[in-house]
Amino acid sequence: MKESVAYILLGMALVVLRTTILGLPFFHDAIYDLLIPVVVSVRLHLPVKRGLFVVLFIGYMMDLASGGQFGLYMTTYLWVFIGVKLISNYVSIQETLSLSAVLVICVLFENLLLLTFSPGSSGSFFAVGHMVKPLFWQVLFAAITGPFFLSMFAKVHERLQAV
Repeated sequence: MKESVAYILLGMALVVLRTTILGLPFFHDAIYDLLIPVVVSVRLHLPVKRGLFVVLFIGYMMDLASGGQFGLYMTTYLWVFIGVKLISNYVSIQETLSLSAVLVICVLFENLLLLTFSPGSSGSFFAVGHMVKPLFWQVLFAAITGPFFLSMFAKVHERLQAV
């Protein structure tokens, strides 16, 4: 239970960070969604029912704070949660390289869903072409920093279990 509360508090802090500071034009296209490593970590460390509650709650909070189409982030995080479970059935995702690959896939998937279902984006060639450069930087940043975040979350999880 302590772990679930810690993930919810971390998720709420990242929602505030993402919608305020990281929402500025300078950071908007370069920084990937930092809640993706949280969702991956929740899937790797919590039981399914508690993890599902945490992910849906974080997605709900992000939907409320982002001002976008309601349910978009909640659905995205739910599918990332399910996708990590499916990937972990076939591949061991405990090494750094596999964690990087999983996070890159999750960031690509999130951007695909946001492009497809966001209001105002028709999914046209111009919208996709406009996203290539920011997506490249987001994927690169996710591949480099994602395993660090996941290892940090794993250490915090171990400490919470020991208490």
